[in-house]
Amino acid sequence: MALGVTDVDLFVPDLSFVFGLASKDGACAIVSTNRLKGDGQGPYHERLVKEAVHELGHVFGLEHCADSRCVMHFSNSLRDTDVKRDTFCSRCASLLTR
Repeated sequence: MALGVTDVDLFVPDLSFVFGLASKDGACAIVSTNRLKGDGQGPYHERLVKEAVHELGHVFGLEHCADSRCVMHFSNSLRDTDVKRDTFCSRCASLLTR
């Protein structure tokens, strides 16, 4: 398993950008720092950690979570990333232990 970090902007079909991507086979993930800086360096490192944990969650088989505070919640904006925690909700954490 590998996690890459790049400053190149990432996108997929149907979305103008994504903060990160994970392979469907669970082998690797990548996070882009391109859009995480926003208007300053303040929350940059927190955002990077959240998106890295999110993508690694996908590597371990987790899907997106409806809980907006869970790290597995889909982030469509920096605000979404800022609102969520850097940890899994109890439901996602229990799925990881299986």
